[in-house]
Amino acid sequence: MATQVIVSAIGKDRPGIVHKVSQAIWKNGGNITVQRSVKLGGEFALIVMFAVEQESGIDPLLAELNGLGDEQLQVSARVTETETHAESAEGVRELRVSGADQPGIINTLTLFLLEHGMNIQAMDYTTANGPFTAAPLFNATILVSLSEGGNFDTVREDLQVLEQDLNIDIEIATPAPTS
Repeated sequence: MATQVIVSAIGKDRPGIVHKVSQAIWKNGGNITVQRSVKLGGEFALIVMFAVEQESGIDPLLAELNGLGDEQLQVSARVTETETHAESAEGVRELRVSGADQPGIINTLTLFLLEHGMNIQAMDYTTANGPFTAAPLFNATILVSLSEGGNFDTVREDLQVLEQDLNIDIEIATPAPTS
């Protein structure tokens, strides 16, 4: 049975970070199954999940991956479970949130999700100046699943109250299938 490993790397952006990590995974027989990366400011963040058949133990591989870091790059590797959160039969939904940017908006949104038994699977948040007033606006896309026994119809009613309280728009959608 394959072991699932998560590797994260974050540090000063420079060419070769993804190659450095992927090469170590490949030369040890790993197969990357999911990879996400982003440049924020002058920093680069990478997170990779890969599967590996490791007959002789996983510790030498983890040590090699953890050793990839340097003064400007922090690397962390660990074994992970493939699924640990019990989810509702309702599946996954995508929340599309937009409105005037305001301090604490992410804190308020994530507290709401937590209090309603939602698990964040992915989240993107950006700000930009509005087209006419140049007032800061935000857009967030949040992929969530409900805890076991949860119901999106109940959450939908409470989301409408949150929309009014924060003067934001929230759309709930079924996410497009990924390939």
